[in-house]
Amino acid sequence: MTAAPAALARRWAIWAAIAIAALAALALGASRPSHPTLEQRTMSLASQVRCPVCGGESAAQSQVAAAVDVRNQIHQELAAGTPPKKVLDDLVQAYGTSILERPPARGIGLLVWVLPIAAVVVATAGLVLAFARWHRPRGGPAAGLAAGNPEDEALVARALAARSEHPASPEDGSGNR
Repeated sequence: MTAAPAALARRWAIWAAIAIAALAALALGASRPSHPTLEQRTMSLASQVRCPVCGGESAAQSQVAAAVDVRNQIHQELAAGTPPKKVLDDLVQAYGTSILERPPARGIGLLVWVLPIAAVVVATAGLVLAFARWHRPRGGPAAGLAAGNPEDEALVARALAARSEHPASPEDGSGNR
């Protein structure tokens, strides 16, 4: 049984539309400039630096005069050909390490990176130990129990012996089997 020509044409049209959309996406992606502009590099670097007077805003986000000055300084240094690392180093020298959005991973700043990881490791180890303590031994519910005192053991032995001598019948209504 062959497919109807209309159904076959519809399938080919769908595949052709997908291929055209993929080619258009590739053409748009290829037409983007491969190197960021000076303004884009300035804003990228300014987003790594805090505003000197604002709390919690980067120099790229803030519009106060101090943030604009930082952005202008970054722009001028990048335009002069200064590498981004050197620009950041100059800002740290002028304002201190608190100007950086991400603290350096050395000295006291290393704690900011290490403490959260250490906390997760310790918490995970604590959970593993807690679950291991709560886990019952594989021998059954009574496998891990200590032996009872001799009086209790004798009582259980007598009860089991009496039960085996006189098994309960379904007619006695005791409910024991």
